[in-house]
Amino acid sequence: ILDRLGYRPIEASGGKEALDLMRKGPYDLLFTDVDMPGMNGIELAKAVRAHESATKPLRPGIEIVAVTANTLPETRLSCKRAGMNGFLEKPVDLERIKKQILKSWRRIEKRLPKP
Repeated sequence: ILDRLGYRPIEASGGKEALDLMRKGPYDLLFTDVDMPGMNGIELAKAVRAHESATKPLRPGIEIVAVTANTLPETRLSCKRAGMNGFLEKPVDLERIKKQILKSWRRIEKRLPKP
């Protein structure tokens, strides 16, 4: 879906690989599955936020969006507490991804350097 929208997504095989990629950044937006083996999406979000706090404490962090079929209120709350900015229910489709990107863009553009 992201390719079709003209983005250049980078994929990770799991949370640990995603965290390594994020540390090398910069990236604007991270879509993460909540239920991954090893390091799940909530653990990933917490680790990304901890890294940001240690390395760039005064800058807004990357947009992190949970992608999950688990729509329980507890899951949403856990995602929010972990520092996630958005929540997409599976199955995702083009329109939902577009809406989330537009919603996230308002925060992303504030981080971009001014010309």
